[in-house]
Amino acid sequence: MVSERIENLKRAVEKACSCKARHLRSSAIIEGFEGEHLWDGVVEVFELDGHPRAKQCYAFLFAEDGKTLIKTVIEVPQ
Repeated sequence: MVSERIENLKRAVEKACSCKARHLRSSAIIEGFEGEHLWDGVVEVFELDGHPRAKQCYAFLFAEDGKTLIKTVIEVPQ
């Protein structure tokens, strides 16, 4: 059974990419720069079905100004 969080991210990916998406995996990420902690969280990886260029999209939650927002990033081959 897919969690409500992943389902919400899937809907955001499908809206942003204008195609169907399928959840592939969850990846824990810790981002830093020059020894400073910038962000940590779980990034969800989705396979795209019907996008003209991209095969995958990444989605995650982050907090900004007291709100929880969704960020999507499309992986476009070069």
